Amino acid sequence: MSKISKEVTDRVRSVRSVLFNLREKGDGLANRVNLLGEPFMNGGFSTNATENATLEEQTAPEYGPALSLFEGILEGSIEALSQRDEALFHVNRDLAALRALRDEQVDVVYSMVGRMRHFVLAEFEEPRLDLLGLVGKTPREPVALLRRAQTVANIFAMPNVGNHLGPAAMAPSFDPAARAAELQTAANLLGDRLDALNEHLQTYDQALLDRNSAIQDYDRVFVRIARILEDSFRLVGDEEMAERVRPSESRPGMTAADVGGEGTGTGEDNGTGEDNGTGGDTGTGGDTGNGGDTGNGGDTGNGGDTNNGGDTNNGGDTGNGGDTGGGGDTGNGGDTGSGGDTGNGGDTGNGGGNGNGGG
Repeated sequence: MSKISKEVTDRVRSVRSVLFNLREKGDGLANRVNLLGEPFMNGGFSTNATENATLEEQTAPEYGPALSLFEGILEGSIEALSQRDEALFHVNRDLAALRALRDEQVDVVYSMVGRMRHFVLAEFEEPRLDLLGLVGKTPREPVALLRRAQTVANIFAMPNVGNHLGPAAMAPSFDPAARAAELQTAANLLGDRLDALNEHLQTYDQALLDRNSAIQDYDRVFVRIARILEDSFRLVGDEEMAERVRPSESRPGMTAADVGGEGTGTGEDNGTGEDNGTGGDTGTGGDTGNGGDTGNGGDTGNGGDTNNGGDTNNGGDTGNGGDTGGGGDTGNGGDTGSGGDTGNGGDTGNGGGNGNGGG
């Protein structure tokens, strides 16, 4: 799996193309621009002899250093963006590992609660499932499951739990206190893993914010420098090179040549103050980042992932008593021109109770 997202990879491809053309044609472009500027710097339009004498001592400003500066700015901007994008990749990878640990423990706790309910129904004639915390379907949604497990563990740890179990159908080999301790231990581990996931989501949100900020900075720099280069090539009559470096109207941070299907720029003023070869700034927002990351991966506080097309984790049970968590980020999955990834959201904690999410 690539450490760099497609959104950034596309930008890298475009800027490499611009830098290649700049290095190949930059010297020739600078010389031709300098030649165009010399008559004006040497007093070609002045009728004052004294003024002419002063101006003739001047030389046209060299355009080559400016092109070198543009090259350095582009290289620095894309390097900063690539670093932020790679950092987001690593944070997202760690987030996936934490989700896997959470889901693993969800399976353990879910199985323990289910077995306990099955055993009670099999071994006792008239158990009060409502008083034992075992009434209804066992939820798989992590926070709701955690609350159910902690409730059951607390009830089975009580000395008078036998009153709720009713008469035994046969001599049961059932130790309520031992079962309660095992379930409580498993529930505590699930709570710890939910806490770790919530904490890491804050790191993810910050990494996503940093990456999107880098996208905005890069897109702003790219479109302005590419526009200058386009106009410079048109100034010296090199329309072919102008088209190669012309910034895209629809995809920030990319050239029209790489995007394709955007026609030919003319560089003429269209009356709006913007060259219609570039269409002006098309926004400084970012793509929805790192393979379509939408915010914090959409963990709804209970570990129910809604990321990547809204796939609900672990069967998508919505939990106990309507617990829905904090909702998933919406994103828009693609270049937005001005939007970008919609960070924040995140897990909303583990509920109440003993600090691990029980009630």
